[in-house]
Amino acid sequence: MIEKIKINNEEIIFTAQQRKIFSVLFNEKLEINTENKYRCFGFFGGIRAGKSFLYQLSTFLFCVKYPKLNVLYIRKYYHELEDSVISQFLNDFEKYGKYTYVKTKREARFKNGAVIKFRALDEDGTSVLSSEYDLIVFCQAEEIEYSVYLVALGRLSGKTMPKAIMMCEGNPDSTWVKEVFKDSSDKEKEEKKIFFLEVETKDNLQNLSPDYIQNLKANYPDFWIRRYLFGEWENVEESVFSEFREKEHVIDIVPPEIVRLFKMRQGLDYGWVNPTAIVWGYIDYDGNLTLFDEWGGTQKTPKDIARESKRFGKMVCVADYSIKKPDRDGRSLWDDLLSEGMNLRESNKQELQNIVLVNSLLKTGRLRITRNCVNLLQEIKKYKWKRLKLAQETNRKEEPVQKNNHFIDAMLYLIASLEELKIESPQQKAYKNSIEYKTLYPQIDNSSKGLG
Repeated sequence: MIEKIKINNEEIIFTAQQRKIFSVLFNEKLEINTENKYRCFGFFGGIRAGKSFLYQLSTFLFCVKYPKLNVLYIRKYYHELEDSVISQFLNDFEKYGKYTYVKTKREARFKNGAVIKFRALDEDGTSVLSSEYDLIVFCQAEEIEYSVYLVALGRLSGKTMPKAIMMCEGNPDSTWVKEVFKDSSDKEKEEKKIFFLEVETKDNLQNLSPDYIQNLKANYPDFWIRRYLFGEWENVEESVFSEFREKEHVIDIVPPEIVRLFKMRQGLDYGWVNPTAIVWGYIDYDGNLTLFDEWGGTQKTPKDIARESKRFGKMVCVADYSIKKPDRDGRSLWDDLLSEGMNLRESNKQELQNIVLVNSLLKTGRLRITRNCVNLLQEIKKYKWKRLKLAQETNRKEEPVQKNNHFIDAMLYLIASLEELKIESPQQKAYKNSIEYKTLYPQIDNSSKGLG
């Protein structure tokens, strides 16, 4: 294993984790290591852990070793490319005199004809991936779209080095980098020729000031400490429904004969290209809410929606009032659904208020979801606040990422409405205190079978 190297008589000593990945990238002659089949290298974890330096050093060495090497070095945002990637590269390697940096082109041009093109996606777009490259490097890969990563894989030619490679580094995040690098099985990584390594800030103590980590612990929020120092991938704090726990809140399917004993309603979020989503729920005598079924899909007509909405009988359907907007013929989807026999009620549009309500219900154990609500559960797990990055203000804007949330919207409309039904009538209170209710729960008398 390569523990250190010399450049112009200057010794560079690797940390334990840097040593591992460098020894997979290079052989003892500082040529690309062809004894393994890896083509994509992932190096993720805490800040100041030596990830970016290791990849910039590797890029520099590849360019020195292989004449006419064509390298693309990408970061999503131009100002971060300029202030961090390019600045760090010039500061660490310009002193060796192997290349000239052309500022107007943002290119490091080596004396042997190798070139590194530094590009930002917010300025250059994906057009930078129209050429063939021997090496592509992603800085803060978690910020970059998965489609860009896939296109980049297709632009690796391998004409100059024995094999073309890609290097990705960054911090843990619940994006494609987690699915590709962290969550893939060993077999999947082998098939995709992926080498993955994790690192914590403490792994680079030899290059940090003695109080660096302690100072960050004293000033960072807890979720930043777990993510940016310890390199943890589970970012519960970024989940909109942070109180959701699958083991606690997901239950078995409730039989229809039980469902029909309680007050039911449904929530509707309409789409054409995007899915239409219906979520059903009921509230029991203790004020607990259960979401027990869902339905949806793209390009659903008013007749389709009305037919499915009656799956458990006719009931109040809480829907987004934007569907009242008339089309060119003067009719609206709301009118069409009413004509199909649906009992519509306008939803409230207090999204943040409704999210707080859902989290409160989850925290107090008053909300349960049956496991057949597959789409809803998937959306809940993936629904995130717009991510707060390092160097941004610590007060996160309360704004979810509006993506893949159609069943969630239907749920929010529904739950806000169901919560209104928890006020019990005198008859319900009396029955709830009866011996029959306590021994046979759930049970209900025939006079209380209203559908809300």
